[in-house]
Amino acid sequence: MVKIIYFSLLHFLALHLPRRISYAIAWFIANLNFVFNRSSRRGVIANLSVIMEFKGRRLEDVSARREIKKIARKTFINFGKYLVDFFAAGSLTRVFIDARIEINDLAALDKTIEDNKGSIIVSAHLGNWELGAIVLALLGYPINVVVLPHKNDKVDRLFVQKRTSKHVKVIPVGYAIRRCFEALRKNEIVAVLGDRDTTSNGEVRKFFGKKCILPRGPVEIALRTACNVVFGFFVRKSNDKYLFEISGPIGFDKSNVSREELWDRIIKKMEELILKYPDQWFVFYPLWS
Repeated sequence: MVKIIYFSLLHFLALHLPRRISYAIAWFIANLNFVFNRSSRRGVIANLSVIMEFKGRRLEDVSARREIKKIARKTFINFGKYLVDFFAAGSLTRVFIDARIEINDLAALDKTIEDNKGSIIVSAHLGNWELGAIVLALLGYPINVVVLPHKNDKVDRLFVQKRTSKHVKVIPVGYAIRRCFEALRKNEIVAVLGDRDTTSNGEVRKFFGKKCILPRGPVEIALRTACNVVFGFFVRKSNDKYLFEISGPIGFDKSNVSREELWDRIIKKMEELILKYPDQWFVFYPLWS
C-alpha cells in the first residue's frame, strides 16, 4: 500500500510539475523514506559495505561508516529522481534526447544489427535502466526488456504502461527464455539486468570479492544462440543530464569466448560501473545475505 502511494505521488508530480520542482519534492520524500524505511536502508548499507571492503576500506573506521551512510542517503535521493524521470517519459522526445542525453557508442548496437543475429544488452539496477530502454526505442531500435513483475498489480500496470507507450516490448521473467529466443531470431535487442537473480535459478559467482547468486540468463542465452553481447548503462551526471555508456559487442560463440570468460567480463563491467556510481545502484535488500 505504501509503495503504490509513493509511486502514484511521484507519477502525479512528474506529469504536472516542472522537473526541477518535482526533483525538489522527490528529494524531500526520499529523505523521509531513508529515515523511516529501515529494511531498505539496511539493505543499501549492507551492499555498500561490501563495496567499501572490496575497495580496501575497513568498516571499523568511523570515516568509512560515515561515507557509507552518506552514499546510502544519496541513493534514496537518486532513486526518487529516477522515478520522476521514468514517470515523465511519456513526454520524452528526440529533442530532449539530443539536449540532455550523451550517448557514447551507438555504433556498438548498429554492428549487432548488421550481424543479423540479435543482441543482448547487459545492464544492472544502476542509473535509469528503464529510461535507457525507452531512449533506444525512440531512436528506432527494436528493444525488448526482461522484467520482474511488481507484486502490486496497480504498480505493475503503471510501469508496463510507461514502457509500452514508447514501444518498449516487455518480457516478464516467467516467459523470458522462450520470448528472448523469439526476439533474437528476429534480430532484435533484449535488455537484461545482470546483478540480481529473480528466478531462484541463478548461479553462485564472486561479485565484489564475495559469493552471491547472479542471474545466469545472459550467459546461457548467449551460449545457446551465439548472439552478440553489449553492455549498456544509463547513468545520471552531476548536472542531472544523462550519460548512456555503451560498449561491445562481444561476438560470443564456443570458439572465441568461453563461458567462464563471458561471466568474468559481465561481472567486471558491472563492478566497474557500480564502483563509479555507487549512489545510483538501486538494490534495496542485502544482495549477499
